[in-house]
Amino acid sequence: MIPYYIFLFVVMCFAFLCSSKISKKGKNVFLLCTLVVMVLFAGLRSAEIGTDASGYARSFEEGRPELRGDWTEQVTEEAGFYYLNKFLESISSEYVVLFIGVALLTYFCVLIAIRRETKDIAIPLFVFITLGLYTFVFNAARQGIAVGIYMLSFKYLFEDGRKGFLKYCAVVLIASLFHKTVIIAIPLYFLFRLKFSFRMLVLIGIIGSITGSLLPALLMYAGTLEERYALYLTKAGGGEMLTLFYVLITIFFIIWRQSVDKQYLRKYDVFLNMMLFGTMIYVVVQYYGVYIELTRFAAYFQVASIFLWSYIYRSKKKPRDIFSFAIIAGHLAFFFIFCTRMANLVPYMLNPQIHFN
Repeated sequence: MIPYYIFLFVVMCFAFLCSSKISKKGKNVFLLCTLVVMVLFAGLRSAEIGTDASGYARSFEEGRPELRGDWTEQVTEEAGFYYLNKFLESISSEYVVLFIGVALLTYFCVLIAIRRETKDIAIPLFVFITLGLYTFVFNAARQGIAVGIYMLSFKYLFEDGRKGFLKYCAVVLIASLFHKTVIIAIPLYFLFRLKFSFRMLVLIGIIGSITGSLLPALLMYAGTLEERYALYLTKAGGGEMLTLFYVLITIFFIIWRQSVDKQYLRKYDVFLNMMLFGTMIYVVVQYYGVYIELTRFAAYFQVASIFLWSYIYRSKKKPRDIFSFAIIAGHLAFFFIFCTRMANLVPYMLNPQIHFN
């Protein structure tokens, strides 16, 4: 676990320097340093780190093409990841190139999205790493890229009019070239833009109930279109504590909403609605006892938490020092539990193919 905490410390050092009162050129240098550290830590890891990593590495090194047919068919079959693989294969057949390429594309999008929302990147990055959002790409490379690209669409949730919606859709469609599941975010555009209220809680609860009751039929149909989705019909336990954590942190964000400055309230509401929807996915999966991996859908929306914390600490009424200490300690503890008990992340190992002379 020590390598993860060292990595977190180094990233935070560069993030604080990037957020300090220095020249624009200096900020860009430290932002680049932050990206480099994030990419190298993910890219230089062994294929044994992450539950799905070995499969991606093996497919890449064996050069197994996954797409067939004409260009139209390829686009509908997540062509983005296929062509990314083909490009990276032209550089090298060793999987370190794949891991670095995936990490670079993902974290570049994440940092751009964060930088658009706030000049102080330290708080969002701390939350992004300690909540396991950073290591999500260790286990789900294709969806990890889709999450990063989808984050670029957040900017357009605050633009009024048809153009904002079309730009949002365009980014989602690009993200879908890496993982089709992100398509569910298009109709949610209208839900996320609503002002938060008690009615929003009721509405998301109704959506969750309807979705849960229809889930078996939807998954059965999805399984006829693509075999991997049939696996989601499998009954599997686990995830109770993770669900409880997200329920509690979402309740906190709801309670703290009244202390957020009015200038940030509209954006706070958008991200709060997004967070609510992500948490609802966890609750539905637990209540209906379906395959726990369905909670991966929530990753698109729980990245909202990094911006919610940012607005809380940018408002005049901030959590008190002792409470802030408890928040930091809580995130560090969550980071420890997440890395040591989930997704095969510990112990961290470097790629054995790499030799440092």
